[in-house]
Amino acid sequence: MTMPFPQLVRALGITAHAKRAPLPKYLAENLRYGGTAWSVTLRRGPGRSLTTPFFQGPFYHDPPDAARVLSSLLSDASSAGMSFGEFCSEFGYDHDECVSQHTGRPLKRCRCRTTWGHIEKMARKVRAFLGADYEEALESAREF
Repeated sequence: MTMPFPQLVRALGITAHAKRAPLPKYLAENLRYGGTAWSVTLRRGPGRSLTTPFFQGPFYHDPPDAARVLSSLLSDASSAGMSFGEFCSEFGYDHDECVSQHTGRPLKRCRCRTTWGHIEKMARKVRAFLGADYEEALESAREF
């Protein structure tokens, strides 16, 4: 039986410090509905920290806590390791919009490729941040 996620986060000594951040242009529409952007630093004991952007919809006004941020990161990290094509299919992106219509070559910049790249990069950071506790946290976060 896995420990409830908020309890696990406390047991691991993970805390969060959140400060407001500018909302990226691609999420600007969320601002119209009250969305907020944060820069959140998770800390775990001496020397372990992880800073990430975190976005909330209009119904959340308080700064996000460690459990919410970490569960979101773990949810994203669970898709790391997929090929780009698998990622597009899994999350409903149009793979064709990331390929040049003229040359048939992959475009370096497209929304899906950017998201996929960020998730791959952050997954490595989350794994390093949690170390040996990564798998237990991943399992516990699935039930959160």
